[in-house]
Amino acid sequence: MADAKVGRVGPFELGPELARGSLFRAQLATDVRDGKIYVLKSVSVTPETFAVPEYIDSKEFKQHVAALTQLTVRRCASLVDILRTSRRVYFVYLFAAGGPLMSTTVGRQYISQEQPEGRLCEEEARFYFQQLIAALRDVHRQSNGTLYHGDLRMEDLLLDKPAPLSYVPVTSKTRELKPELRVNGIGMVVVRINSGVPNRTARGQHHMAAPELLQVQGPITPETFAAADVWSCGVALYAMLSGAFPFDDSNPNVLTAKICAGEFVFPKFFSPGVRGVRHLIANMLVCDPSKRFTYDRIVQHPWFDIKCDRRMFAHLIATPANALAASGSLGSPPTS
Repeated sequence: MADAKVGRVGPFELGPELARGSLFRAQLATDVRDGKIYVLKSVSVTPETFAVPEYIDSKEFKQHVAALTQLTVRRCASLVDILRTSRRVYFVYLFAAGGPLMSTTVGRQYISQEQPEGRLCEEEARFYFQQLIAALRDVHRQSNGTLYHGDLRMEDLLLDKPAPLSYVPVTSKTRELKPELRVNGIGMVVVRINSGVPNRTARGQHHMAAPELLQVQGPITPETFAAADVWSCGVALYAMLSGAFPFDDSNPNVLTAKICAGEFVFPKFFSPGVRGVRHLIANMLVCDPSKRFTYDRIVQHPWFDIKCDRRMFAHLIATPANALAASGSLGSPPTS
């Protein structure tokens, strides 16, 4: 149970808030038993936001939690425990000491359109994007397609240790010196799916939500969320490189319309051509999920293949990227 007076949930003393949404909240917490730091991501289960509270006590939810705790994906933040109060369900994740990728990388600020340093160079963005795809693809593979993120946010992209004081280029020798990505929040969206409230509450971060999640009328399936994760990864890559989202508007209805139309513009400094990052992103941000790149197609793309640590994809037998490019099977060229 939570102790509101001292800011406690079970053995965890609540600390600074990291992020907040319509249903979710993320904050640091300290285990008073050993002093270790964790991240608590919680979902509101009040009657106004959660119409089916019995789901939390169901066999299905317990099986979902068991599957999450058994995941052994290196680049995903480990789920340690789940706690419940009368108003919230808390997912307890291991703390990634480096903090959010886009707020702690040296000389850069998270999603800052005004400052040029609010973005990553292509080499650095590719280094972390490769790890993001490896992580989500392995979650999908280990769970036989039953687990996914479904609610990816930029603040879910964390570093396992603080960044060096100066930029470290990506080479085989320096790779181990750079912080490693940790993806937070795997599995939380299942609570929203089963909340009994309209699907609009399961959109995730609006800027990064796939059009099918904004338009869906019926139940949302694992397959829907798997394809939606690819879209969100495309938005994340665009944001890493530009310091802005491809779809943006202060009016949520206008933003939804822009996402569902799939119309956006690439900055001039994005590498062009069939081997460039524009081509990759254009094929990830495709409104029709059946025509969108899959994880395997992303891994096979020439831009993705540059300086890629193939040990992350040792289980994948991929067609060489050069052969794919020559055959024209990499997908349609970008339209922007």
